[in-house]
Amino acid sequence: MKNHFVANCYGIRRGKVLLGFHKKEGKWLPLGGHIKSGETPEEAVRREFREESGLQVEFLTGKEYSSGKIKSLHQPQKMNLVCMGDHPLHINLIYFCRVKKGGEKISEREHRKLRWFSKGDIEKERLDADVRLYAKEAIGFVSKA
Repeated sequence: MKNHFVANCYGIRRGKVLLGFHKKEGKWLPLGGHIKSGETPEEAVRREFREESGLQVEFLTGKEYSSGKIKSLHQPQKMNLVCMGDHPLHINLIYFCRVKKGGEKISEREHRKLRWFSKGDIEKERLDADVRLYAKEAIGFVSKA
């Protein structure tokens, strides 16, 4: 079975993180999805975030080098592996980004709802441990950028 590469984004605006209640998984998750063939992780983050929320994101890390055939990419803030039984292994590239101005438009195909979570909300809501940890870290990271 082939591995799948996935790009996820913890999008932050005004000290809150945007999460979606994923229909298929039945839980709160960051926005994102599979990296398509020929697509960079950055392109996947921008596309998935826009498709799922109607919003655009800004990367906060600089690119180190680009010249000719070599193109630097924004480094993900986190990476992990997700094993889901009989499904292919998901290699997750996780980015903490600033959400640009605009109004949300939910992708009803993906999510039941979108919600902005403060640090206090993150502590109170039933979230997977990794989502809770990364959401809090993302708020801190973006607030310092």
